[in-house]
Formats: sequence, C-alpha cells, structure tokens
Amino acid sequence: MLKPILIALLFGKTLIVGKVKIEGVKALSQSEIKSVFRMSRGDKYYPPLFNSYKQRLLDEIKDRGYFDAKIIDEKVTEENEKVYIYLKIKEGTKYILSGIQTSWESSDTLFFRKTMNILYFRIPIPYSSDLLAKKETEALDFLRNQGYLRASIERAVIRDSIRKTCTVIWKIDKGPRYRVDDIQITGNRTVRRAIIEREIKVKTGQFVSSADVMESIQRIYSTGLFKTVYHTYEYQGDSAVKIIFNVEERKNRYIRIQCGVYPFELVNLNLELGHRNLFNNNQNLSLRLENGFEPFTRFENFYTELLYSEPYFLSTPLKYNLKFFGGTSKIDSTSFVGVETYLSYYWTPKSRSILGLQWRKFLEGKYSEGVTNKALFSTIFDRRDDQLYPTKGYVMQINFSRAG
Repeated sequence: MLKPILIALLFGKTLIVGKVKIEGVKALSQSEIKSVFRMSRGDKYYPPLFNSYKQRLLDEIKDRGYFDAKIIDEKVTEENEKVYIYLKIKEGTKYILSGIQTSWESSDTLFFRKTMNILYFRIPIPYSSDLLAKKETEALDFLRNQGYLRASIERAVIRDSIRKTCTVIWKIDKGPRYRVDDIQITGNRTVRRAIIEREIKVKTGQFVSSADVMESIQRIYSTGLFKTVYHTYEYQGDSAVKIIFNVEERKNRYIRIQCGVYPFELVNLNLELGHRNLFNNNQNLSLRLENGFEPFTRFENFYTELLYSEPYFLSTPLKYNLKFFGGTSKIDSTSFVGVETYLSYYWTPKSRSILGLQWRKFLEGKYSEGVTNKALFSTIFDRRDDQLYPTKGYVMQINFSRAG
C-alpha cells in the first residue's frame, strides 16, 4: 500500500493520519511512546517524518537496554484520504551492564580518582542510558567547576549478543584548565557597574567554576533590574579565559495593574507604582493600592502599602525592608494602620533568615482599642533540586513570633 500513498502525495493530495497503533513495546509507557513517536490522529502524513519517528522510537527502546529491538510488522494503509499506521515491535532481551572501562588522557591522578568516584556504581545491573547520562553529567559538572571548561566524556558500548551483556567504555578528556583572566559587563546603560559586580561570585585569577558563573547570573537577575542575563567565554590561549556578562535592562519606573473577581461578585482591583533603582543602588520603592468593590454599587474594602527595600544595608550582606500599611473593610467594620520592618540574610540563593518587628493599630471596629506589637524570626532551608518541579530534596521552615 506504500506505492499508492506515495503517488497520492506526489500529485499534491493531502493525507491525514486516521489512527496509529503500536504493539509490543513494554520498555516505554504510552505517554513516553507518544512523546517520541509524535504522529497521531489528525496530523498530516509525511513519509520522511514517519520514518524519522520510527527510528527515534527504536533508538529510545535501545537506550533502555533492548539493543536487539526491531520492527517485525509494519502496515501503512490508505482509506478515504486517511492513513492508518500499524507497527509491531519485538524488543528482545534486556542487556545487562557487566563491565566498565575508563580511558583518562592525563597524568593527574587526583582528579581521576575524584571523577571515578562520581562515575562509580555497582555492577552488574540492567543497562540504562539515563543512569549513564546522569553520571556523565555529574562528572562533567565536577570537572567544569574545577576550571576544565572543555572537558568531555565519550561513551562507547560493546555488546555481547550471545550472553546479552554489554561493557561501557568511557573516554574522558578533561582538556586545559582555565583561570579567569578578565571579567567584562556589557549592556548596562543606566545601572551602575558596581551593582552588577557585587553579585558576581567569580574573581580574576581564580580557576573558573561553572557553578559560580551560573550563581552569579542568578544573583544579577534577582536584583530585578534586568530582563535577560547571560554569559559568554572568550578563551585566551589554553590557560586563561575572559568572562563576559551580558545584561538587558528593564525600565526603572513601572506601573502594574491587576484585576480579579472574588466570590460573591466582589471585584478586586490592584494598582502598583514603583521604582526599581531609586538611589542608583538597587533600592526599591513601591506604592500598592488595593480596592474591593461590588460593580456599580460601593467599595467594600481598601488597602494601601508603601514598601521600601534596600539590599546590602549599610554595606553589609543584609537586606532591609520598611513597610507602612493601612486599610479599611466594611465587611467587618474595621480599619487599621501599621508599620513593619525587618532584616533578611540569604545563606544561599534559596535559604534565608528574617528578623523583624511589626506594629499595628486598629482605629475602629471591634478591635478599636487594640494595638499589636510583634517580633518575629523565620528561617527557611530549601534543599530541593527545583523550586517549581522538585524531584528530590526538602524544605524546612522555622518560625517564631512573640506579640505584646
């Protein structure tokens, strides 16, 4: 049936995939199969793309250790301008990883031992390309954090089709070790260079660390002054490198408007005005107004706050915040004003401690005689690998507050 399909395509006839059925695959879940073989019902049928997806599917199965996987039955039929695809795959036996060999082109035995400790795992085990790739990434990260920016690991797999075993041969080339020769900053037009420099962890004369470079980028971006931050390397021979941090500034002044609908048909409107670099030292000042009201009738609540924040308070690693706030609510007939101030210290980009004071005065309502004074202390330790989609790690938060 392939010839009629090809003829139809040559004459400009558009064929649509009617159904895709794949049998015999146990190494992958249905969602994994769909993510690899990305041709499904309703898509346009294109033979080169179809062949590419077939090969990708076989490669993915072989990466799971089924090196003998092959297609034993394939049917592509046309009916009423629709193409129906059927594939039957024989996976075969999963190979066992029974041996590891390493080739290290260097006389540096110290880094060789440390790298091998990272690559080490017990064998024999079922072959897994994902496990090997993870180990290779960890080893390369270690080498690149020691200044070997051009380190590479090549993997070769030798298979024994009779015993169904395989041996992995790693060829490790760590390349030259680089020191930081110079650091340049480009793209800053209004933001002072010193604001960026104090966020950079790498120093001239040190061996380059990829981890420190990436942390520096994150710290620069966290100032809130830039849209994009990225780096490039300029190699100066085989022993020195120039690091260039490229930034694109955001506008210092901003206006932000948000609107939402809450239960009971209450509309909430937020207006925020701010300046990200008030005194040209990354100080931030913002005024936020929040109104809740029923459309075309009356206001139900109102809240406002004026927030000032300053990093590197008094030339220390502490961040200082001062907030004045006030509001009124017709729902519970109360109104209040207050002030809050606190210092925070970041142990790591994801872990911090906060020490603060708060004073709040109720002006009317059932708490009209109330004054709240509160001292608080909070520490957060975040050891997750990813804050949005963590797969391992933990978060621990310690809070203590005293009122009176």
